[in-house]
Amino acid sequence: MRGQSPLGALAIGAALGALLVLLPLMFDPIPTPLSREQWPIRLPVLRRLARIRHWANPFYVEQITLHSGWRRHYCAEQLAASLLRFPWLPSGPHNIAGRTRDDSFVLKRTTWWHDGMRPTGAGRFVDSGPGTDIVLSVAAPAIGAYFLLLFLTIALTFMVTAIVAATVRPPQAGIPPPLLVLIILGGALLTFAFIALFASPVPIPLGKTRTEGDEFIDFFGDVLGADVVSRE
Repeated sequence: MRGQSPLGALAIGAALGALLVLLPLMFDPIPTPLSREQWPIRLPVLRRLARIRHWANPFYVEQITLHSGWRRHYCAEQLAASLLRFPWLPSGPHNIAGRTRDDSFVLKRTTWWHDGMRPTGAGRFVDSGPGTDIVLSVAAPAIGAYFLLLFLTIALTFMVTAIVAATVRPPQAGIPPPLLVLIILGGALLTFAFIALFASPVPIPLGKTRTEGDEFIDFFGDVLGADVVSRE
């Protein structure tokens, strides 16, 4: 709209979208992931997306329940002792950093190439007869996913505005409204593809890539002797 070429406008739109999504993660290096109990995820469309397992779906929430034969308080103590300390340099066998509070926890796997949108895990310990259940959610960071949703909503609003303007006003100098719509749509899709590539708990199916859920299952198996009860 300010005289940029279509390619320049597309690049600016995609860069601004990615910045809006990644900026909140700078203030919380171990962010809380999406959860099926959060009220936005209870909305019909997001509730459906939270249950669709696909690498291109950054709103998918994997639910994992494990069981350990140890007592709840002992599980919490062992988990806290097994996490990486600040600055969370990857130096352990599982490279899991995080924070614990009473019977709840938030975890994130760190590597030398880790990114801010990497899926994180959050859950709680629940007494279950002789032992403890570990109820775990593995998903994209909630704050990044909701900013992505906000950006896509804004992009859709601009598209509708451009379409309405094209029908009620004569063509103006600069980028034609139909081309402007395609640029906005392209920027939104590029941003969505970028976030889905790095934030989805299901990786691109190239070879035998392990999921973040697999990493957390191995971690709890080694640290707490936990076995998988259910996974969806």
